Amino acid sequence: MQPARLYQADRPRIAGINKSRKACSFATMVALILAATILWTLLGNFQVWLRLGGRQSPEFDEPAVTKRPVPHLRNLVLVACHAVFIGSDYSKAEDAEAWLLLDYQKVPGQAHSFIEHIQAGIQHAEHDPDALLLFSGGQTRKAAGPRSEAEGYWLVAEAAKWWGSSMVRERAFTEVCVCIPT
Repeated sequence: MQPARLYQADRPRIAGINKSRKACSFATMVALILAATILWTLLGNFQVWLRLGGRQSPEFDEPAVTKRPVPHLRNLVLVACHAVFIGSDYSKAEDAEAWLLLDYQKVPGQAHSFIEHIQAGIQHAEHDPDALLLFSGGQTRKAAGPRSEAEGYWLVAEAAKWWGSSMVRERAFTEVCVCIPT
């Protein structure tokens, strides 16, 4: 009877060994899959590096910040746009009906203030030959369709022949931000 007692007494220890073997084999399997994934990724990156002749890819050779549309310009004149021009005649930009205005913007003289902002930006850029003039404003009104605030300001300046500052036109750009219109 003694051998039977030993067998029953050892049974919990043997069951524990089986559980630890299962846990060990699961951990081993996870580690092998992780190692294979890392190896696969490294080999793929190494192949790309070999194809490029040991150098970085061209788009990473120079940081994007240093790429300028007009490299000789060093300063920025920023005109923050506040409404979308929806008129068909840009020479009539003084009319409030030519702008898509929000309720709080529907005050006398508001359209004129947009013209003054455009003119002020042009004047500042005219006095600084190293300045880029940027009209900033996206497609902010669903009712305006694909027109942006910046595009309207630029076209108003174009219709006004840049108020005699035609040299600024070569340094004037629009920033387009595609927004979810409200």
